[in-house]
Amino acid sequence: MADSLDYLLYPGVPVYVPDAVLYEATRDSAALGAPQILDWVQRNSERVRTISTEVFFNYIESHAANPARREKDLGERAAIEAIHDGMHLTPDERAVLITEDDRVLRRVLVLEAELTAKMIPITTRDFLAGMENAHRINSADEVYRRAEDAGRGRRLKPGS
Repeated sequence: MADSLDYLLYPGVPVYVPDAVLYEATRDSAALGAPQILDWVQRNSERVRTISTEVFFNYIESHAANPARREKDLGERAAIEAIHDGMHLTPDERAVLITEDDRVLRRVLVLEAELTAKMIPITTRDFLAGMENAHRINSADEVYRRAEDAGRGRRLKPGS
């Protein structure tokens, strides 16, 4: 879905990406979409901001000591930390958490009420459907079809 990243800019609000999420999406430059993601972040640096997290910092330190070490749910844990500690919203501001992972949504929904009152967790499919309903994109299904055709279908099944 790297060719559809501009859709994240359509609402006209800043896009915050946790450092570990960006790392997971781009650490292998040969991985599907990784170069396009890095290019998109660079081209849109005024609107796309990376949030530094302690989760990722700790991973980098432990990875330096043991390069074979893998970290379970690194991006998801960084996203939760970023929402909890890295975003300082004013009383009238709201954030939208877009994720493909229902486990992240369940974890976020159990966070304290003050945070969840400021944040709207949705799936990527829900975001795209909302963009389609607002006539900002032609078809959410078409975005998913393109992703599946590019080999990303396994990760994009609803509820996966």
